[in-house]
Amino acid sequence: MSRVAATEPNLHIVVTCANRKRYPVPQNLRMQSLQHKRVAGRFDAWIRQLTTSQAEEVSADQLYGGEHWQVARTLGQDASAAGHAAASWVCSAGYGLVPITAPLRPYAATFSFSHDDSVGSTAESIQSWWGQHADWQGPVAGAPRSLASLATRSPGTNLLIVLSGMYLRACIRDLVLLAERLRHPEQLTIVSVGGSAPRELREFVLPADGHLQTVVGGTLGALNVRIAAKLLRSSSNTSPNRQVFADGLAQLQRQAGQRPVFQRTPMTDDQVRAFILERLTERSTHTALLRQLRSSGLACEQKRFAQLFAATVRSR
Repeated sequence: MSRVAATEPNLHIVVTCANRKRYPVPQNLRMQSLQHKRVAGRFDAWIRQLTTSQAEEVSADQLYGGEHWQVARTLGQDASAAGHAAASWVCSAGYGLVPITAPLRPYAATFSFSHDDSVGSTAESIQSWWGQHADWQGPVAGAPRSLASLATRSPGTNLLIVLSGMYLRACIRDLVLLAERLRHPEQLTIVSVGGSAPRELREFVLPADGHLQTVVGGTLGALNVRIAAKLLRSSSNTSPNRQVFADGLAQLQRQAGQRPVFQRTPMTDDQVRAFILERLTERSTHTALLRQLRSSGLACEQKRFAQLFAATVRSR
């Protein structure tokens, strides 16, 4: 069994795997072959089949195919060219979180509800499935098995999470834990074009959209990773945090003829109060909500926002 490298990077890059495989998938390594209804039973059966299969293993970066993966597998190189010590990871429904060099058997499993090989049919089931992976050692001994564990190992490390909407939904609990374990929220950047970002993650998701296809090229299926590649290339000689990537995104938006979201629109006091009430939870802080507000393209001076936040909490 492979082992994870000991050197700690200053940037972790996590990408969605690909449904397309470059090697034949055995019938018993297709999720549709399982008859179990409960998540725990299905997961246990799936791991037994993965670990006892006679199918030949192949490195993750060589297993997947398609345009998305051809770009995704080179993001680490883009980061290195920009001067970052990066580690690349794959978010896989079949294997969980694995290094991009992990030895995997060809398999068919996905978080997409409409697919025959989906691991579940509800948000709760796919989130539970992702959580189950954290308790399995996986194909690489000693490697982190959850996104939160990446932050636990090195709380000062930056993370660039590049996931499709459904995979983002599956990993939401893990990502919330990850954010809590970082020293500063700016260390976490999420690129996920299409669909609505979960409320809990909204402040971390860059406001990119389909218009950027005119700048980065390719198909919509590869848009997330192509945006990420551009952002990495523009982050040379700087700390790869969310503000740096946000500045890079603003440049791309201008190239696409868009008004950058980061040219923020002023708000009245009533509008700020309404914004706070809409997003306020028991764990909310005024700094976290201010970041959400500014990430949404809106503007409010920090001291004024803090005063309105305190008044809104008291009145509520």
